[in-house]
Amino acid sequence: MSDIKLSFIINAYSRPEYLKNTLETIKRQIREDMEIIVVVDKTGQNMKGLAESYGASYYETIYRSGDIGGPQNVGAKMARGEWLFLTDQDCILRHDAVEIVLRHIKTKPYARLIVEWINDSRIGYMDEEYKLNGFYEQNSGRRIKYGYENLRNWGNAQIIKRDFFLGLGGFDERFRGYSEAERDFATRTELAGINSFYIEMILAHQ
Repeated sequence: MSDIKLSFIINAYSRPEYLKNTLETIKRQIREDMEIIVVVDKTGQNMKGLAESYGASYYETIYRSGDIGGPQNVGAKMARGEWLFLTDQDCILRHDAVEIVLRHIKTKPYARLIVEWINDSRIGYMDEEYKLNGFYEQNSGRRIKYGYENLRNWGNAQIIKRDFFLGLGGFDERFRGYSEAERDFATRTELAGINSFYIEMILAHQ
């Protein structure tokens, strides 16, 4: 049995500066029982050197840009972790994101965890909750700054046990965008009796 607890699966395609920021925020808080996997589609730039400089495994795929499910499925099959953290190259982590995820998977071991999106009704909550964590509101709260990088809004990811994800067949690769692929996957997890829970906003889009 693998001793890896959590595998970060990052779908990448271009903009190495985005990937660098994402890897940087993961590397700051990753533990020995975690791994990073970067999966690039066939239209993406070669970012092997960048990924490996952060200790990440790197895989190139035959999928087109925008084929979200395929690269994520490849990463899941290559992963050794008990849990998968599925995200994109343009999402960076809060400084305490890993701590929060570990707390949730300990108390919800048979669930699919979804990172919550920010919306207008939550801007005040976000400001109060996270102003001490390096984030602050800018331009009417629609842009966030995280130390060095201007960000558009809070982002989305999901965390699920690797066995559950693969047992359900992963994402349906007929869907290109996240919305359809995730909606389909959510339906299949529900039918399989796997509950979904929203957790704190721990990511932001670049």
